[in-house]
Amino acid sequence: GEITGNYCCWSPLASGLTFSNGNLDVSASSSWRGAPGTIGFSSGKYYWEQTIISVLSGNSYSDIGIVDDADANHNGSVQSTGYAFYSRNGDKYNAGTGTSTNSSGAGNGDIVQVAVDMDNGKIWFGVNNTWVDSGDPANGSNPAYSSISGTYLPSVGHYAGSSATNFGQRAFAYSAPSGYKALCTAN
Repeated sequence: GEITGNYCCWSPLASGLTFSNGNLDVSASSSWRGAPGTIGFSSGKYYWEQTIISVLSGNSYSDIGIVDDADANHNGSVQSTGYAFYSRNGDKYNAGTGTSTNSSGAGNGDIVQVAVDMDNGKIWFGVNNTWVDSGDPANGSNPAYSSISGTYLPSVGHYAGSSATNFGQRAFAYSAPSGYKALCTAN
């Protein structure tokens, strides 16, 4: 059923990015540029999807994840400041340190999934309905990262690329894990 309330979108205060579609679509023309979401969370379970619209060759890719609210004005890669999935090669990042995963990344038309369980301090990433490293957000197993605490915001970073986000404003391409909700004021 439809949930009433205001849904998260990308903060238009981020510089160097072009926003459209109610600040759900975002693109960067050159160098790393990032944007935080407009709704933060310190508890609860949330799910959203990021469709890669375009990535160019070389380092022109996206990172998708969460950033600490203390760094809400970041203007670069999520990789350096939060927890992220790097679409170029499927690596996961925390505070600038990358770790290989079993994912080969995501390209044009692929959907990157994010599931965050702040009640248990965990985050998972998926691509096209396959959770990275056999993760299972519904059962709480094999998270990309754990021991996450504090207040976080969704975050996206682009290097000469673009993507479209769905925080639940419309039907998700894939079913949210059991117990996870859309990111909106009603939740």
